[in-house]
Amino acid sequence: MPEKIFSLLGRNELFFSRLQHLSLGEILLVKIESAIAFLRGLPKHATKISALEFNGFEFKFTEAEYDQLQLIHALIYLIKSQKQLRLFSIQNITA
Repeated sequence: MPEKIFSLLGRNELFFSRLQHLSLGEILLVKIESAIAFLRGLPKHATKISALEFNGFEFKFTEAEYDQLQLIHALIYLIKSQKQLRLFSIQNITA
């Protein structure tokens, strides 16, 4: 699955280079590798994001602790790569 994400990023380079607002929803542990691959690849193509929102994040450090730490590092890398970031938000939405 991560290979498809990098292929998508490469084919849509112009789209991602114009991205200004990014809002991500809940990342399930089952899909965490794909989310990490997407977030790691995004800074190469999108550097003009002004609003970055993460909704529904709930970090539970259990057996998937390593993957969750990788996700956090990918988020930090994405944040640091943005030249025009004005709004950053992480929210934990529970039912």
